[in-house]
Amino acid sequence: MPVYQYSPLPSGHIRLLRLKPHRDKDAPIQCQLFDLELLNCEGPHPYEALSLSVGANLYSALLHLRHCHLDRIIWIDALCINQRDMLEKGQQVQSMAKIYAQASSVVVWLGEVEAGSEHALEVIRATATNTSNGVAADIPEDNSVLALLRNSWFQRIWVLQEVAAARHILIKHGPSELDGYVFCTGLNALELAYHGEQDLQASIRSITFLIRGATFRPRRTNHGAGRFSLDICPLSELVEMYHTRKATERQDKIYALLGMSSDDFEAGGLKVDYSIPWRQLFHKLITYILPNSLAVHTWDDKQVAIIQNMGHIFGRVCGVSQRSIWGDSQVMNFKWVVPQVQTDGQSNWTIKTPGKPIMSGDVICVFHGSSRPAVIRPRRLYWEIIMISICPVDDIPSHQISTWKQLLHALDTSQTKFELIWDWEALSNTQEGPRGKSFPSPLDLKGEEEISAGTPGDAREQECFWLIHSQEAAFPDTDYRLQEVTRILAMGHEFYKLWWWHTKAEDHFGESMSILESILGGSVSSETTRDENHNMIRKKKAINLVLSSFTGIQGGWLPLQWALRAGHNLIAKILLENADLNAQFEYGHTPLTWAVRREYNELFEALLHSGRVSADAQCEIGRTALHYASLFGHHTMVELLLQTNQVDPDARDENGKTPLLLAADRGHEVIVRMLLEKPTVDPNSKEPQYLIAEGERTPLTIAAQKGHVGVVRVLLDHPEVDISARTGYCQTTAYEDALRKGHKLIYDLIMERLHLNDSEEREHAGEGLGAL
Repeated sequence: MPVYQYSPLPSGHIRLLRLKPHRDKDAPIQCQLFDLELLNCEGPHPYEALSLSVGANLYSALLHLRHCHLDRIIWIDALCINQRDMLEKGQQVQSMAKIYAQASSVVVWLGEVEAGSEHALEVIRATATNTSNGVAADIPEDNSVLALLRNSWFQRIWVLQEVAAARHILIKHGPSELDGYVFCTGLNALELAYHGEQDLQASIRSITFLIRGATFRPRRTNHGAGRFSLDICPLSELVEMYHTRKATERQDKIYALLGMSSDDFEAGGLKVDYSIPWRQLFHKLITYILPNSLAVHTWDDKQVAIIQNMGHIFGRVCGVSQRSIWGDSQVMNFKWVVPQVQTDGQSNWTIKTPGKPIMSGDVICVFHGSSRPAVIRPRRLYWEIIMISICPVDDIPSHQISTWKQLLHALDTSQTKFELIWDWEALSNTQEGPRGKSFPSPLDLKGEEEISAGTPGDAREQECFWLIHSQEAAFPDTDYRLQEVTRILAMGHEFYKLWWWHTKAEDHFGESMSILESILGGSVSSETTRDENHNMIRKKKAINLVLSSFTGIQGGWLPLQWALRAGHNLIAKILLENADLNAQFEYGHTPLTWAVRREYNELFEALLHSGRVSADAQCEIGRTALHYASLFGHHTMVELLLQTNQVDPDARDENGKTPLLLAADRGHEVIVRMLLEKPTVDPNSKEPQYLIAEGERTPLTIAAQKGHVGVVRVLLDHPEVDISARTGYCQTTAYEDALRKGHKLIYDLIMERLHLNDSEEREHAGEGLGAL
């Protein structure tokens, strides 16, 4: 059969198909193409526009659309556009929103009836009828409706514009047909259970929202001169809402949305042009949305971009809820994390529902040069863009900050450098994979085929990182690992600034240390060429840069603890030589007191043996490492501290407590014994009276009251302990306190030491206690 030869199409014109009638439904199709000037009329033109599912048989559709007596005028993109003429195709695609908007009706062809979906439209129609009559909907026993909704038409990106522009929609499935509004009404009433098919549910929700609105759109479509647009929302929101939909050509994921955009995207150099490669088009889109980007990397064979930008973090997502089952918006609740917002620090914003679900813990930020916030999520090497730009419907409450612009002005100080990944193909990960998993090495990736769409995000960002690095590095194997550890470390630093992600920060620091340890442990041949020697010098500089980054975290002692705990001895040795081992941080704690409080034995011993730590340094409440070790029962730490002879074993904190008083209070028998062996320790030291009603207690009094038998035995063995000392408001002795608290064994121990063995003396002691 000869190929149809299209005649040139005049500017401002479209082709229409005249479908000839026939009484015999099986007769061959007869049709004719003709031109029509697409004028800005007040009402619709007398033609229909066809919306097809991918792979649908067009001939079959025409058989079902053909009238038995009258011509039917239809616009069909596959026939009415010369697909071989890229210039014409670009011009016609740019006008498609107007073509569908000026059609009298849009006909959706879902293909011939297939097994499992034959009764779907009738079920939806009956449900809509019952709903309009106030009758409860019957849930169908079969899955015919779900089978229909899995039709590829509901996944296509082009159909969004086609139904968004329509003033009336007719849905046809084989011989059955149904009004678009009735379709949505019935579907809504059915309240289908999608059985875990969240992606399907999201696709149906967004498309039915647009179909439902066709009934309410004005018949008048006059937009005057200039670009025609449906003005639904900014292009940045459209691509986030719909980039997960299917398209035959990558470019259509952008071109299909231009007609719905409220932006003047042409001013940014965006227009339909199929001669432009995907890499260049995607790059243009990003620089249009984020004009101040420092760097943008895109590829022809990937729907993913790596973006470098400056910006500010100002919010943390607390939760997201859908406004309605069939709406296209959701409510995002978030907490402000900037000092400019006071009071309760929370807001609710109504935003468009994105293709990737927003999760609790996601970050809200604003990029440099942008007036709209974005939502991002931390990953291993990059920040993942969830929504590159959002337009909140709700303004910021006046009791928090007057306007969004004022907040932007308040944030215009120091900025964070973001390394971002915008991935249109990866699975919508709801959580990251486990830490410590293996990722492709540079040598593995060099000969490996492209990681496919749908691969979990961690592996895809690793691939992109390698692609960028391989273009810039002369020594991929070594440099790649150093660049990787630098990126992981940089992400860890960003997480550490956000208090709710300290655990994630430690995961990143730990992984970067593991990689660096393997690099440091790598053997280097003694015989090296000049180039290899140069490589070693560059490698050493890079390693020193990474290590200096570690020393910038809490003076280097916190990374030192991580290294020791993980057995990274090479890193630990370097950090121990360079870290500030006497740094003070929150509440005046030092690395040594911090290690004692958390019982980090490796760090404690490394600090103590370094010879550079002040063993008797005090925190803000006057406590030393010995105070905390005595309080928490870390007897090995107490022993090592006492062996240094650099600590005061009888020092008092701001509350007047000595290490002995603290150890006696907690019942740490071994520590009490070690402290009493020191001649400078006062075994009868007393608490200040102002502390509690029972103030001025001695270690023996405290142990007797608390019932610490072992501690009492140790104290009684000390020759200088005053057994008869009276303390507290009532001026009672330790044995009187023990009897009053019901500690009979302790009472007996003390009485034996007082040599009150006869019953008369015991009775006298008891009478004395009763008189209190």
